[in-house]
Amino acid sequence: AFKLTLVYLCVFVALSLGLIAYISMTTTRLFDRQLEVAINQEIAELNAVFEAANLFRVMRTISRRSMSPDASVYLVTDFDGNPIAGNVSEIIYDSVNAAPGEPFPVRYMRPGQPGEEDAKSHRALAKLTVLGRYQLLVGRDVEDRIEFSTIIKRSIRGAIIVVMALALVSWIFL
Repeated sequence: AFKLTLVYLCVFVALSLGLIAYISMTTTRLFDRQLEVAINQEIAELNAVFEAANLFRVMRTISRRSMSPDASVYLVTDFDGNPIAGNVSEIIYDSVNAAPGEPFPVRYMRPGQPGEEDAKSHRALAKLTVLGRYQLLVGRDVEDRIEFSTIIKRSIRGAIIVVMALALVSWIFL
C-alpha cells in the first residue's frame, strides 16, 4: 500500500505540475506576443504620423493617447537623451540593452496628480525607434503579467499541498 501510494503521489504531482507549467508557459507566450504586437503597432502608427506630418503632430498624438487610463509608455528624446515629450515623469533603463527594435525592460513613473505624494514605480517592456533626429520609446506596462506569474507560483504550491493531502488520504484508505 505504501509503494502504491508513493507511485500515485509521484504521478499526481508530475501531472499537476506539468499541467500548471504548460498553462503558465503558453499564457506567458501569448501575453508576450500580444504585448510585442501592440508596441509594434503603436510604433508603426507614430512613425506614419511623423512621416506624414512632423514631430509636433507626434507630440499631440502622444498627448491625446496619454489621456486613456491604460495608456502606453511614451517618451520622445533627442539623441543626447533630453526628454522632449512623453507621459512619464521618470524612466530608468539600461541603455546597453536598449537597441532600436528590440524589446527591453524599463522602470517608469507617471506624473503624479496634484496632492499625490507617493508616485508608484511601474515596470514595462519597451522598444526604441528613430524618428529623424529623435528617439521614440514606446512601452507597455507588465505589472499585470508579473501578478499573473505570482498567482501561478501560488497555484503550484497549492497544487502540491492538495496532491500531498490526497496521497495521504489514499494511503490511509489503502
